[in-house]
Amino acid sequence: MFNFVFDAAHNDFYSYYDDNNCYLELCVPGVKRDSLKVSVSGKELSILANRRKSRCFTKTEFERVFVIPDDVDVERFSADLNEGILIITMPKLEKKIQKTIRVM
Repeated sequence: MFNFVFDAAHNDFYSYYDDNNCYLELCVPGVKRDSLKVSVSGKELSILANRRKSRCFTKTEFERVFVIPDDVDVERFSADLNEGILIITMPKLEKKIQKTIRVM
């Protein structure tokens, strides 16, 4: 579903979809909301984060870049951070209804 642009060795994310949305979950333990930046440029979704020093982590900065699917509505993306998991919801584009018109 997603193409990982830079370092494919990372396995800190999970992507899935349902009928209405595509989802990307990224593990970001120790990262606070105010130190996260999620942006879209063209077909790339970029996640930049700063992790503050704690018992387990020293201060680090990291970036993950994903190529987003073609069938999502970039204008309606949303992101939520809950217990170290960043969940990005990408609504799918509404399918156009194809209708045949009978000629009389």
